[in-house]
Amino acid sequence: MFAKMIGSSGVELTLDEHPARDNVHGTLVPMFPQQKMIRINGMHAGYLSLISGGVSMCRRYPDAVLDDVKRFAAQQLMIFGKDGMDVVVSQPPERVDLDTGD
Repeated sequence: MFAKMIGSSGVELTLDEHPARDNVHGTLVPMFPQQKMIRINGMHAGYLSLISGGVSMCRRYPDAVLDDVKRFAAQQLMIFGKDGMDVVVSQPPERVDLDTGD
């Protein structure tokens, strides 16, 4: 874990290495070092790109939680030397039930 923050919405945000690993000379190393995994209350919630400053969420969250994620991501980008990047948070679309005609 790189960092931890308790957001104003009450959630705990943490930043970890991207979970994908590659074996290099017998050592597991991160495959995507420029992407970090965001956890909310210990559960995988999305990814932060250190290149673009973008956050891609894996599921939908309330606006208050997304505001916390945006603040947390901006803090982390500053720590990684990417100060001043605009943080854009995206998440999957709302669920739509499709009429299958059955």
